[in-house]
Amino acid sequence: MAVKASTPNRVRTVGYQDKHHKKPIRAIKITEGNYLKVANWSGGTAVETINKKQEPTDFRVKVKVPRQGFRVARVGDYIFKSVDGEFFVEKGETFLDRFELIKK
Repeated sequence: MAVKASTPNRVRTVGYQDKHHKKPIRAIKITEGNYLKVANWSGGTAVETINKKQEPTDFRVKVKVPRQGFRVARVGDYIFKSVDGEFFVEKGETFLDRFELIKK
């Protein structure tokens, strides 16, 4: 349905706006078993640290993010590659709120 918008001297018809969605991205969730693979894929550095309180090992991936410098992703976070080929880090819950998995 077209929407009519009135102006002081005339009436014009405004057409529909097209709907768009983002192009698919590639993303990997960081786990204790794949953090080296994720670091290699993203061009980042894998960092394995042991907390001072004798807690279990904390696995991290340090990634250079354009316009943001270096970002550290921890187990449960996602690293994703944009359509421009840039890598970004997103917390697990936030990533799942913004993106949904495309079933093949």
